[in-house]
Amino acid sequence: MLRNVILRRSAVLSLCVLFVIIESACFTYSFSRIANAQSVASSTFQKTDLDKRFEYVLNECLTKVADKMRAYKKQRKILAELVKPVNLQNSSYIEENYQISVALIPDIRMKIDDVIQTFENTDIEIRSLLSNQPVKVHDNILEEWNILKKKRISSYVNFFIIEEEILQIYSSLLKLYHNARETLTVDLEKNKIIFSNFINEQEEQNLLNKLSVLSIK
Repeated sequence: MLRNVILRRSAVLSLCVLFVIIESACFTYSFSRIANAQSVASSTFQKTDLDKRFEYVLNECLTKVADKMRAYKKQRKILAELVKPVNLQNSSYIEENYQISVALIPDIRMKIDDVIQTFENTDIEIRSLLSNQPVKVHDNILEEWNILKKKRISSYVNFFIIEEEILQIYSSLLKLYHNARETLTVDLEKNKIIFSNFINEQEEQNLLNKLSVLSIK
């Protein structure tokens, strides 16, 4: 587009020179054409600058979300380690893991909220960026942003709905192990928790089955 504007300006300047040579009465008319061309060029530069600022805000949003998701997955990995039999070999290990989970799970949930809030903060920033723009420019860019935001948020919301169920299962498992910490044992060879009663064993198996199904989704 910029090249076309430059070509138009060159054409107008050439026309102006030609008119000055042929007929001085065209002098004012030619400069009016030049002014119009410069106005178009100025508008183009403004739009390009706005596009660049919009892309910057958008990329900054996606970078922040990516960073937050890395932090989230790191903590989720820690939580998964807490329920492994090798880390539950005695009552003191179980007690420590349980206390870690009590602090960790709420923090993980806060990170979920933080990811979604990043999109909301970007929405405010983009609307502020567009506040003084012409209606057509405002609506076009806002429409583009809303499509992207809806798609991204929808993906993360669906992901986090499953993650919330997984967090709840981890919490229930660690409570179960904590309550039975004085009587359970660990079979490292089979990578299995051995309970002293069938009810606890059945509860654990139900939770592990649910976890297995959710992890596939």
